[in-house]
Amino acid sequence: MSNTNNYPNGLIAALSGTRSAPPPPPQGLLGLLRRPEVQGLYYNRQKIVLDGYRFIGCRFDNCTLEVSSLNFDLIRCVIDPTTVISYGPSVAKIIQLFNGRYDWASKNFTVPFVPVKNDDGTITITDSAV
Repeated sequence: MSNTNNYPNGLIAALSGTRSAPPPPPQGLLGLLRRPEVQGLYYNRQKIVLDGYRFIGCRFDNCTLEVSSLNFDLIRCVIDPTTVISYGPSVAKIIQLFNGRYDWASKNFTVPFVPVKNDDGTITITDSAV
């Protein structure tokens, strides 16, 4: 496979260790309008920032995927069970808001995946636990 970042045979390059991470995404408005595409790459034991990219047909084995925004795409990718996903504060708030409506979430998850339940029945969602 090839990718659209001027790296022909991206999978071969990734497997041979010549390419360990995608190039930085465009900043500002351009970064929101058009995400650089990364196609057909294999990542093993690497830390990958998802924000700002469109990953197509990639595989992540025993990696750490960092996500701090909703500005990314994963299309037909494989994330193996040993890969860890690290959620930034903004993403964690969305997860907390969603899970805050369901009692099962409070019983099965802890902060940062559920909001703080206060003694008076209210909830608190902040960048850090209060």
